Amino acid sequence: MNVKRKPTDRNSKECLGMTNLTNNGYFLPFFDYDSKRLMKVKNELRNIQHTFSLSDIYLIKTLNGYNAFSLDKIPFSILNQIMECSKEVDKDFKRLAFKRGFFVLRVGQEKKLQEILCSENNIYEKSLCHALALHTFFDYLLETPPEKGFDDNYMMRLHLYKSEKHGYLEVIK
Repeated sequence: MNVKRKPTDRNSKECLGMTNLTNNGYFLPFFDYDSKRLMKVKNELRNIQHTFSLSDIYLIKTLNGYNAFSLDKIPFSILNQIMECSKEVDKDFKRLAFKRGFFVLRVGQEKKLQEILCSENNIYEKSLCHALALHTFFDYLLETPPEKGFDDNYMMRLHLYKSEKHGYLEVIK
């Protein structure tokens, strides 16, 4: 399968996203904020970060708003609590995630790393494959050596699905 950047049309092209699943049944907190102001997004994320002792949160600027995620591997029960506190997260993003059983952030659209919401918290193991995705999809390389606090998993589950939105990766079969 080849993947290339190309604006898609509305004829239900397939696009690619990274999932929040990890190799041992844990999940990463993923967030999607469409048409929200940056300060509102940051305030909510900082509150969640503090309440649930999450480490750094990577805030990504998208065409329509912001995505965010932490590299912390957490149980589903905590992820569910986080989503209950996430009042500004896109409702369809949550609905589809709970229907699928995992969250997906599209990759390939014009996105850039906006900011890192730094935290001293370091209680959860981190996902190495998602850290590598930061480098691959957002051109950011972690300064911390991967062997400190990270799992040893280099495999990530990607999700291929149809979308009516423009500007995402088109999959050529």
